[in-house]
Amino acid sequence: MEDLILKYLNKQLSKEEWNDLQAWIQEDSLNKTVLNKLQSYTMSGDEESAHLKELVWSELKNRTNIASNEPNSHRVKRPRGALYLKIAASVLLIASVIFFSYQVSSEEIIKTPVASVKQIENEVPPGIKVTTKLPDGSIVILNSGSKLSYPDKFNGQTREVRLSGEAFFEVVHNPEKPFIVKFKEDEVRVLGTSFNVRTYQDERRSCVSVATGKVSFTSATGEQAMLTPYQMATYSEDDKKLIIEKVDDLQAFGWKDKIIYFNNKPFPEIITELERWFGVEIKANGDFEKIGTFSGQFKESTINQVLKGLSFVYQFKYEIEGNQVTLKPN
Repeated sequence: MEDLILKYLNKQLSKEEWNDLQAWIQEDSLNKTVLNKLQSYTMSGDEESAHLKELVWSELKNRTNIASNEPNSHRVKRPRGALYLKIAASVLLIASVIFFSYQVSSEEIIKTPVASVKQIENEVPPGIKVTTKLPDGSIVILNSGSKLSYPDKFNGQTREVRLSGEAFFEVVHNPEKPFIVKFKEDEVRVLGTSFNVRTYQDERRSCVSVATGKVSFTSATGEQAMLTPYQMATYSEDDKKLIIEKVDDLQAFGWKDKIIYFNNKPFPEIITELERWFGVEIKANGDFEKIGTFSGQFKESTINQVLKGLSFVYQFKYEIEGNQVTLKPN
């Protein structure tokens, strides 16, 4: 029977052999279908088809041997060619079922729609700080005037979020799925650590400060830096340079503990920080910048307390009406 099928596939059947095969085909329409499938396996040449061909021949030999070794008392006398053809039909049917199952399964996998992922945007207005828990359990503390975008589930091979503003991240360790923070044209990549990113749109620089673990920082120019605890990388959009230095704890992390910290800051930057921190609008009627920079800190202070402290240095008086603040020279 093996020779008969092989000859058919190789187009070498004699007239008598062809008649035997035709008789079998006419017995059942399924016979023709499975034989055509076997022919398609031969013509395909791919790995799956080769495996199915091997299965057919293996089963055919096994069933032929079983039929040949049956006790004479239990044998049903029939033409030898018909017996082989019946065996072939059953074997080819098995192979065809496997083939169809494989095809349907593959098509179902391809056609199954990917579960939609909802994008979440957590935007924090000025004057407020918010703590957010991400789908993987990581914790993010967002500073005033910041926005964090992330999916409702981390599919794929990475955990990716996008930040505008400032945030402190406590990332759950997962060596199989790196955590990526994208901001402006830069990105930070970690496996599990805690770090701070400051990247406000109105500032011409981005700062990444590491508290624990290791952080890989890639700037917009493609320059990379591996940061360890208490290291800070600052990328300037003006001179396109990436500078690594020691972290100033209060400057990098103080805001989480409600500490407003200024380290040699010019007056305009102080005003911007206060507006963002307290959610107010400050109008300065006077040239206070000429007095110089300021260094100092205020912990858990109100806008009134901060302005009172600054007024001694910059020599101004102030008025607060709702969220409007006016500064005037003494």
